Amino acid sequence: NVTTGAGAPANALFGCAWTPETATRGKGFRAYFTFRFKQLGTSVGNNGFVFAAIDGESNGTGVCGAAGSHLGYSGYNGVTPRLTSPKIGIEFDQSRNTGFSESTDLAVSNPGRNDPCGTACGGEYNSHAAIVYWGHDSANGTDSVTRPNDDDNVHGYPTTGSQGGSPRPAPQNPGDPSESPPGIAFVNLRGQAGQDVDGDGGSDSYLYHVRVEVTPTRNINASAELSNTTMLTTVWIERDSATSADLIIAMQNTTRTMAQLYSTASPNLSDTATVFDVPGGVCGAGCPTDQTCGTDNVCYRQGLKSVRLGFTGSQRTQDQQVLISNFFASWLQ
Repeated sequence: NVTTGAGAPANALFGCAWTPETATRGKGFRAYFTFRFKQLGTSVGNNGFVFAAIDGESNGTGVCGAAGSHLGYSGYNGVTPRLTSPKIGIEFDQSRNTGFSESTDLAVSNPGRNDPCGTACGGEYNSHAAIVYWGHDSANGTDSVTRPNDDDNVHGYPTTGSQGGSPRPAPQNPGDPSESPPGIAFVNLRGQAGQDVDGDGGSDSYLYHVRVEVTPTRNINASAELSNTTMLTTVWIERDSATSADLIIAMQNTTRTMAQLYSTASPNLSDTATVFDVPGGVCGAGCPTDQTCGTDNVCYRQGLKSVRLGFTGSQRTQDQQVLISNFFASWLQ
């Protein structure tokens, strides 16, 4: 009953779509899709969506996050199971929500996600794209996080040093557009005059082409709890244009790397995260196949070894329609 017909406000609406199958990540994957925001009423909306790669062993096809600023990627919506870490998301956020607060109900108040300051601070736009992971694994006093499931797409979290001397720190969501290479960047996702998809007179957003490459490097430790996988995520985002035709053709070819296809194309986003192996049950008489007993007597499995791809989204106070097409991926074995 989370529908406007059942009386739910716009800021309670969320949705997720997942591939029915999972794939063994192997040596990584490359994905491509196009998207644009359609004008409904007087605007293209004020929220966004996330392209997500989630752990296929802990997430089925019915998982989804919360509404509002969570973008369907973070939080618990009260209806479906939430997205369980480890996971990697590419966020496309139409507007800026400053700061971070857990003082009121996240489902309705939409506190900030530490979004970067756009035009007011010298940025080109207030809308942005970013790589996100899963925030804090547990409550954290340094970052004032009491509900760790709610900060998965808070930029800059966990802050540097907030996890102390934890031997298994969670990766930090990029939060500084000035870093090189950036894990977060300003992208113009607002309505544009002359961008009318269906001739209804609307000002839709630009059509964007997106190419994602995720490249893992496995790191085995004698103490299984310290074994991990280094994940390099690289993203190219290109506005549809005749002058970019050759680059777009290269982005669509997921059988080879962009370095091979179009070496001069610099990525818009790039970040490296360390994904520690996922704990399971106690070792007892032994661990299941593909799991290893740690020195803490806990069985550990490789995170994101099996991956499910999909899209998550939500609304706030305005209707939103995202047109996503031409989605496909190549899995490297």
